[in-house]
Amino acid sequence: MIGGVWCSAPKHLDIRYLVLLIPLACALIFVAFPYNLGLVVLILGLLVSLLFSTRKTAQAIPLGMTLAGIILLVQTMVFPFYMSFVSHGHRIDMLSPLVSFVANFLGLHTSTNNGILFIQTIQQTYPITLTWEKLGCYLSLNMFLGALLLFVLFYEKRKILKNTIIFLLTSALYIITRFVAILILYVTTTELSVFWDPVAMTLSFLPFSFLLMKLLPLKDSNETFIHVPSLRLTKKHLIAMLMMFLLVFSFLGTFLFQDPGSIKNGRVLIDEYHSQWEDSIRPLDTEWYGLLSTYNYYSWAQWLGYHYHVVKNMNTTLTTEILNKYDILILKCPTESYTTQEIQSIKHFVENGGGLYLIGDHTNVFGMNTFLNQISEEFGIRYKTDATYELGTGDLSTYRSDPLFSHPVMTCHSV
Repeated sequence: MIGGVWCSAPKHLDIRYLVLLIPLACALIFVAFPYNLGLVVLILGLLVSLLFSTRKTAQAIPLGMTLAGIILLVQTMVFPFYMSFVSHGHRIDMLSPLVSFVANFLGLHTSTNNGILFIQTIQQTYPITLTWEKLGCYLSLNMFLGALLLFVLFYEKRKILKNTIIFLLTSALYIITRFVAILILYVTTTELSVFWDPVAMTLSFLPFSFLLMKLLPLKDSNETFIHVPSLRLTKKHLIAMLMMFLLVFSFLGTFLFQDPGSIKNGRVLIDEYHSQWEDSIRPLDTEWYGLLSTYNYYSWAQWLGYHYHVVKNMNTTLTTEILNKYDILILKCPTESYTTQEIQSIKHFVENGGGLYLIGDHTNVFGMNTFLNQISEEFGIRYKTDATYELGTGDLSTYRSDPLFSHPVMTCHSV
């Protein structure tokens, strides 16, 4: 970024911008790594501007650092929205016919069925699902955010729209072509890492950068330098910033804050009637062995009993009369379906302030997640049936709860 702005004869940063160091430093306290990288680079850029405040020829150093920090900050702010969007629609089945057409044109033999792309070779047929990650859409989104900021800095409004449209059309064509090239590489090497390896992904997008340099050269701008307006803070500006902060804080709090509810009396009911797997009935000892002695919840239930009044439901269906005697209902690894009457009773129990604790599996073994969904979907929760592992190591995925606005049930790190 420093090298890029050096030729633009940039104006020096207004020294009054250093007042921004106060809110940026405060934000560092709450924003965890690596999401604070943009803040760190932006703060360093503002501090370096002090060193070069009298050197016009070196103003590109703090300006480049500041610009890089702003781009990183914008990318980080957009990331949660991208993650939420992608998690609710992981696959892009509608693009499989288009990818198949381009792949056949470039020499592959492919077909599609139910959104899955099948690559036919002499040895075997490879089924490939199309996802946002495999297409490299996240990296492309970050490039777009950076380019959009440069368009705003260099061009007038009409040209900003024109260049944005060119960028998006070029991105769509390149993403499809790049994915077909990745498919060819995968068929040749049978290495799944070609879809996600950071080095391979970076190298695959370098031609896109050079293409954009030809299609959208910033040197065509009518401006000879980057506009860095002077900072003018009046009473109206301060009030506007305060109101904007309150608006953003209230908006995020409304959607992200989870009310933990009132503290219960601690009467817990563990349902064993619907579960023939991982029960909490027989204690661990040296007299019995096998799967049920390994997949066992007895010690867990015993630990709960040290702190709460715990009862195990062994042989009765769940009714409103039974549930009204307890504060917390635990549905654990069910292997049988719940009746309509039981579902309504549990829903009524929760609506009246009862706590519901659901335990599933990272797969749908014995249909337990399907059975849990009978209950959880009444409250807007759905268990998925796909097991996930860390791509780099093959180990189980590790979940780390968000330090800000985390759900009350996520009180610690879990695997």
